[in-house]
Amino acid sequence: MTYAKLGNVWRVLVTIGHLGLITLFCRLGILIWLQNMIANVDRVALTNCIAQTILAGIMSMAHLWPTTAN
Repeated sequence: MTYAKLGNVWRVLVTIGHLGLITLFCRLGILIWLQNMIANVDRVALTNCIAQTILAGIMSMAHLWPTTAN
């Protein structure tokens, strides 16, 4: 059987293999400096996501705020 006949099944198997390799590196403590860098980026991304959610909620509810007419 050739790779072309396997199609998407081959892609899924390769992806699972890559995820397994990354998991193995993380559990064994290999490339700890890379893990720390990725963790820092993840923290910033999470903070950004939370801030955007709060701001979007405030802006979408702005029409509910009472306004004072002079």
